Amino acid sequence: MKKLFVNIDTDDCGIRFLNRLAEEKPDFTAQDLYPFIDLYAGRGVTDLLICLSGQYSTSKSEVLSDSVFKYEQTVENGVPVDYKEKYVGIYKAYKRGIDPIEVWLERCRTVGITPWISHRMNDRHCSRDVASNLRPEFFYTAKDNGWMLGDKYGSYKTCMDFAVPEVRDLWLRYIDEQLGRYDVMGMELDFMREIHCFRYLDRPDCADIMTQFIRDVKATVLRHAEKYGHEIKLSARLTRDPDESRIFGFDAEEWDREGLIDAIVVTPRWETNDSDMPIKEWKARIRRAEIYAGLETLTHPVGGIAQSSADVSRALTNRYLSDGADGMYFFNHYPLPSPATEEERLRYERSMDSFASCKSIEAAQSKPMRYIVTRQDIFPEGRAPYKPLPIVLGCEEKRFRLSIGRLPTDRKPSLIIGYKDTSPEGVSLAINGETAEYPTACIPRPEGLYSVVT
Repeated sequence: MKKLFVNIDTDDCGIRFLNRLAEEKPDFTAQDLYPFIDLYAGRGVTDLLICLSGQYSTSKSEVLSDSVFKYEQTVENGVPVDYKEKYVGIYKAYKRGIDPIEVWLERCRTVGITPWISHRMNDRHCSRDVASNLRPEFFYTAKDNGWMLGDKYGSYKTCMDFAVPEVRDLWLRYIDEQLGRYDVMGMELDFMREIHCFRYLDRPDCADIMTQFIRDVKATVLRHAEKYGHEIKLSARLTRDPDESRIFGFDAEEWDREGLIDAIVVTPRWETNDSDMPIKEWKARIRRAEIYAGLETLTHPVGGIAQSSADVSRALTNRYLSDGADGMYFFNHYPLPSPATEEERLRYERSMDSFASCKSIEAAQSKPMRYIVTRQDIFPEGRAPYKPLPIVLGCEEKRFRLSIGRLPTDRKPSLIIGYKDTSPEGVSLAINGETAEYPTACIPRPEGLYSVVT
């Protein structure tokens, strides 16, 4: 069985779980927090990453504004605020002497799951709001001092500039604090929230600055590993392409040469799963670190957006594990125990089915798989993104690649082709270089026509 990582956003499902628990059982104990972790046990999940920070810290902190600070905050950026409803559950937990993060990390060990912590290194949620429950006081310090990327970087303008020593120092102090607080087996630096950590269009030394930062993080990790008496793995979440990551300022190959990193998660940002991430290229260029293929909760085919179903996750798992990925990684799949609404129930069922059937190639192949050609959702300015569809038909030959990985000999695939403004008459099709026959009588749908090739 390959490794299966799941990243849990405590600001999302963790906070909601604690709020519901505080409402249903005001005298809750630490044991009442166990179901939040237990739902992952026996599902094939090998490693659980508990995200501690976006802009603020969910966990207690003296370095970043934390959830207790946000609960008690009454004025922010000169306007009155009241975030008590959002943070009532975790506030009550801390006041009762219960650290939810510590409880959940220890529960991971009890149920046989490897515990990690994860940090969103440059989150930009609610960047246009006058004030936000997600925003730490450091946001305003950085804004006043010009430590953000600025208007040239559009919707990423409020991302912190890691070329600024004070920004890097904040994160090193926070990482040191949290590793001192929690005994974990691994720590992730989530640079996909956001990959825009530099004014990369204006300066050539971004990668050098970030590599030195990673050296400093590694030294901090090693110091705490010695204290705890066991190895602490260090992982980073990066974009789909090693060269594009380098343009943004992330030289993963240099990190690998220096032995600074133990794992790299290759992943989309948010809008869609990516059906053609070059895992083979990552495996060829990264010799020491493990490579994991990251899946999002959304899949964005041409003409729409939808939650990824388990059969899509299985197809991508089959493809990426066939390409040599060391395991799979799920982001934004946040099931809750005892789902209370229809939306929560659907998310729970979809997540549980995906986890159980994406732990190996064999598990993925044991159920239906559905491949969807998608696109790349984050890329540096000046680079052409991966976007094979839609294809505009003409007189010349048009090609695109759909890699599906290894399949058992008894599996018979079907190809569904959609047409928006035309139909198959006069169109010839070749699959793997061989001419394919398919029906010219299309099945109508509201968005156009489609035909099925078996």
